[in-house]
Amino acid sequence: MAIAVAHKYVMRHADAEIREKSKVKMESLFTPAQT
Repeated sequence: MAIAVAHKYVMRHADAEIREKSKVKMESLFTPAQT
């Protein structure tokens, strides 16, 4: 049970980190196009 909870926490944290990085990457791609 504890392993499943820890796994869920790690996956959620990793997913948030990936989303944050991809958001930054997208912003850096789109910013020159808008300028």
